[in-house]
Amino acid sequence: MGGDRRIADLVRVRGFRRPAFRPGPDGRTPGAAQGAKAWDRTILTVVRLTELARYILAGLDRRYGWTGGIPLPAQIAALMVWMLGTALFAWTMASNPYFSQVVRIQPERGHAVAAGGPYRYVRHPGNLSTILFELALSILLASWAAVAAGGACAILFILRTALEDRTLQVELIGYAGYARRVPYRLIPGVW
Repeated sequence: MGGDRRIADLVRVRGFRRPAFRPGPDGRTPGAAQGAKAWDRTILTVVRLTELARYILAGLDRRYGWTGGIPLPAQIAALMVWMLGTALFAWTMASNPYFSQVVRIQPERGHAVAAGGPYRYVRHPGNLSTILFELALSILLASWAAVAAGGACAILFILRTALEDRTLQVELIGYAGYARRVPYRLIPGVW
C-alpha cells in the first residue's frame, strides 16, 4: 500500500507541477519557496505563463486549423519520450532527499550533494526530465504552435540549469568536487 501511495504522489506531482517534499535528515519538511532565488522565481513564472499559452494556442490551433497538426507517428514517439521524462523525474525525486521545485540551498536540513541515481550521469536530471516532458507534451497536443511554446519552455529550463549550476558551485559545499566527477549538466557527453 505504501509503494502505491508513493507512486500516486509522484504522478500527482508530475501532473500538477507541485513538489512532494520528503522530510530531510532533520525530520522536517520545508516550504517550497522558502529561500528561493529571485531569478528562479522569475524564470518559473515565465515558464508557467508559457505553459498556459501553450494550452491556449493548442486549442485555438485545433479550432482554426492554423498549423495542420502533427503526424501520428511523431505523437507516438512523443508519448514514449513523455513516459521516459516522467520516469526520470520520479527517479530523480526518489534519489535526492533535498529535491525542491525551486533553486535554494537548504542549510536547515543539512543540504548535501545528491550523487546517486540519475545524478551519477548528469548534474540536473530533474531539469532534463522537465525539458523532455515539455517538448513531448507539446507534440502530444498535436499543434506546431504548442511545440513552439514547449520549445520556449525548454530554452528557459536550459537557462535555469546554467544559473542553478552556478549557484550550487558557489553555495553548496562539495558541489564543485561533484561537478568535476560528473562533468555534464543535462546530456552525457554534450553539456
